[in-house]
Amino acid sequence: MADLVRPEVHISDGLGKRLGSLTTQSSVNRAWVLLQPAQGGVQLALSDPMFKHLDPALGNAVAIVSPHYPVPWLGAITDRDEDHAGGTARLTLLSLDAVLRDRYLDSPASYSGSAGAIFRSLLSDANGANDSGIAIAKDVAAGIAFETAVAFPDAQVYAALNALARDSGHEWWVEYDVQPSGIRAVAHYQPARGFNRYAAVRLTDGGNCDVMECAKRLGGMPFALRVVAGQTSPTQKYTERSRVTRQFSSKVAPGADVVVGASVIVHGSEVEHSELSGSPLTRRQAVVVAEHLRSKGAIHAASLARLGRPSGAERVLKVRVYPNDDLWAQLDVGSKVHFVSHRAFGGCDVPVRIVAVHPMEELGDCILTLQVLKG
Repeated sequence: MADLVRPEVHISDGLGKRLGSLTTQSSVNRAWVLLQPAQGGVQLALSDPMFKHLDPALGNAVAIVSPHYPVPWLGAITDRDEDHAGGTARLTLLSLDAVLRDRYLDSPASYSGSAGAIFRSLLSDANGANDSGIAIAKDVAAGIAFETAVAFPDAQVYAALNALARDSGHEWWVEYDVQPSGIRAVAHYQPARGFNRYAAVRLTDGGNCDVMECAKRLGGMPFALRVVAGQTSPTQKYTERSRVTRQFSSKVAPGADVVVGASVIVHGSEVEHSELSGSPLTRRQAVVVAEHLRSKGAIHAASLARLGRPSGAERVLKVRVYPNDDLWAQLDVGSKVHFVSHRAFGGCDVPVRIVAVHPMEELGDCILTLQVLKG
């Protein structure tokens, strides 16, 4: 890998027209996080010619492009802190998809049909009321056969999209194209974000990466599980999190009360932690069994009847990947890769999913949050 070069930082107006680029940027960082907006930050000199365009009230977009990590990042300025003694300013950024947290659907906001068509309608309605600047990928409805009927009256658009993804077992995200002529944001909706890179990418602890942290807990690592499953509190059950989905074994979707497995299948592997075993029992049948056991004093058995077969603990890792342009280019959020360590969890050779990416070129690190998969 050649000497690490700082990412370029470009400023565009609200219509995507480039206003210019920073010339004094430092401490540039940003992240990609599965299923939620992510933060970034940039430091610059107060004397930078672009400083006048960096007032958060202007609504200008900040694009970060790197020769070492090829995925562009696009966000808005939420805070600008000035240090006049040091002659610098620090920008706090939030990825552009967060704008959908400030868009709301009108009543009744009811939809029916395939999940892909509903996704298109949700974003179209949101943009019709107040354009978000996020377009919809042309193939967003392709291959999505899940039929449903939903209503999101007065709902936050981001929350509605997450709910739709949860019910259909899909994921959505926004990708950015950054060009001198302008910027473009496009929303995607597919079975899973990222790619199956298990055969092509091998992360070896002590080789091309180092383990920084690992956790094995039934409750999981709260931050990482919030990323993966939409956890709203550390005590929230896994089956109540927004990313937990039903996986259907037939082309005909069962009724809403059918429990056919709450674990997520991503790129051919199952998320390791699951509280439901894939029982064909309906929720009503499970309740009948559980209440019968409870009446006999078998409280623990009753709990298992409600939850299904409990599985092992969730395993989450934080890993530092050393500079390597070819490797970094394949570390896209959502992808499945191969991970080997003689230290983590007493030694492991497992498939993992990248749930967060944080490249820091100036330090020579790319920090990953990984979730262990079954396989």
